[in-house]
Amino acid sequence: MHTNEQPELVYLTNSSGDATGYGTIELNDELLNKLSFEDGPGEISTYIGEIDGRAYALAVLPLDYQAAEVQGRESEIKEFRRAGARIVGNEVRIHLNGMFEQQDFHVLVEEGSGCFVVIAAIALDKLRDCMHTRQAFRVAFGETCKAAASEVAEIEQQLPERLFLVANGSNGAAPNGCEVVLDDVDGGNEERDYFLISVVHGDPEVLARMARRVRSSWQICNGIDTDRLDAMALRGEAFVKESEKHQERIEQLQQLAAQAIAAASDLSNGYPERELSVPLDQLKAAAAELGVSLDS
Repeated sequence: MHTNEQPELVYLTNSSGDATGYGTIELNDELLNKLSFEDGPGEISTYIGEIDGRAYALAVLPLDYQAAEVQGRESEIKEFRRAGARIVGNEVRIHLNGMFEQQDFHVLVEEGSGCFVVIAAIALDKLRDCMHTRQAFRVAFGETCKAAASEVAEIEQQLPERLFLVANGSNGAAPNGCEVVLDDVDGGNEERDYFLISVVHGDPEVLARMARRVRSSWQICNGIDTDRLDAMALRGEAFVKESEKHQERIEQLQQLAAQAIAAASDLSNGYPERELSVPLDQLKAAAAELGVSLDS
């Protein structure tokens, strides 16, 4: 369903990543590799779409209303679900606004068959790879898209909780060229368990520092899965972007204050208003743009 309030969306792929044959953009490996199709977070399906000639990664969340229909109240339930879909869409929009510029994403709410769908669209040229895309959608939809346990999660559960630094791999336990070994058991069997730090010969002290950093990072991050770390990184990017916006506003306010002080100094020195270094009308206009009132 396309409305005047929403841009026209054309699906370039299905949820498996197969081209639909629609749209004006030719799909290539660079675009396709930025999504992990049929592996979206939680109940979300992923696609590639086109909006105004630009390629977007799409995350589509269906919100069913048909199953909740009650005899004689279908219209009421449907409108309730529509309002719920709009609320979810607004939340997604807020989260995306913390990660991307407004011109680089869209949030659409459309009616499907027996459901409403919330669609988050992020410009593919703003996404690095499929992990970046997946985590951006995770942050955007929040608790709505908690993923079930997967093979990756099971593998992560088997990883060691602690690592121990072994002097080197010169005793034949590690491949030729391995200078440092990390073991998952204190005093364990190097021939069975080791983690490769470097496959080239180098300064032993430098390699030892590298190993200590890896070990420390592992200990610090124990219990934090990679998805959460990626989400934390995205939130960090959002914080930096928000800080940059605040810094820009601070600089604008400082400039406004300097202009106001100059105008006040001119007035106190007896200059008529028409001869002020900064005309009052210009000063008030600049203040209004920043949401500051100079009216007495």
